[in-house]
Amino acid sequence: MSRALGLLVAWLVLCANPAAADSLDANITQLESSSYKVRLAATLALAKSRDNRAVIALARAVRGDQDATIRRVAALALEKMVDARTETAVRETAIAALELASSGDRDPKVRETTAKALRALAGLRRTRPVARRRDKPEVFVNIDPTTDHSKQLPSGAAQPARPLILFVRSEQIV
Repeated sequence: MSRALGLLVAWLVLCANPAAADSLDANITQLESSSYKVRLAATLALAKSRDNRAVIALARAVRGDQDATIRRVAALALEKMVDARTETAVRETAIAALELASSGDRDPKVRETTAKALRALAGLRRTRPVARRRDKPEVFVNIDPTTDHSKQLPSGAAQPARPLILFVRSEQIV
């Protein structure tokens, strides 16, 4: 009985479909292939995912794949994949890749496609920080040696501790 159960488990393991994460990782790896067809198939497969790793891999393809068709397909995929639910850092990475390609790609069709994708994603861009005054810091913190015990010298030391002064700038997002 246990032998039959072992064979059944082995058969299920061998016949089971690979996990989605495995195929996602395989597709990301295939983007580095020397074969155009393999890279195109991987790009199309990644376009069906909304996983952050897929977005980052396609942003890398938009910036640097050797074939213009793959860069265009990756740009179209990013246009469809990136939305408000996409993690902010990943979304900014995708938008930065599209911006770079729209202004500097050597192929005019890639520049046109990435510009169209940027227009579609314009509402998702993080706004630029407000201009800051350079003459005064926005936050001033003076940590006195009487309140910051980590900066005090041990008893019997020759010099007293000097106050620690920190200047912190915060970015305001509008």
